[in-house]
Amino acid sequence: MSTGKKNAVEVVTQMVVSIGRHAELRMKDRGISEAQVYGVLQDPREVVATRYGRLAAYAEVGERRLVVIYERRDGTVEVITALWVDERRLKRLGFTRV
Repeated sequence: MSTGKKNAVEVVTQMVVSIGRHAELRMKDRGISEAQVYGVLQDPREVVATRYGRLAAYAEVGERRLVVIYERRDGTVEVITALWVDERRLKRLGFTRV
């Protein structure tokens, strides 16, 4: 189920973004910067609902595709993890604008 690009932009621009410890570790392991994560959250190509009430946003960063998994909590957006994916993984996650 897609929440739509506009909704994701509103969430991020009106709330504080928090990057959790797990996300920090995964980002470091995967060579993903905070700026890249914020870029995906501010201008996603698509946003879909995932397990546990979380949302997944994706955008192209250079020639790669970056997915950011996050939750809305108490007026903040908490980043759970971020990962580079290929087209097949995007489809498995439920993205349709691939």
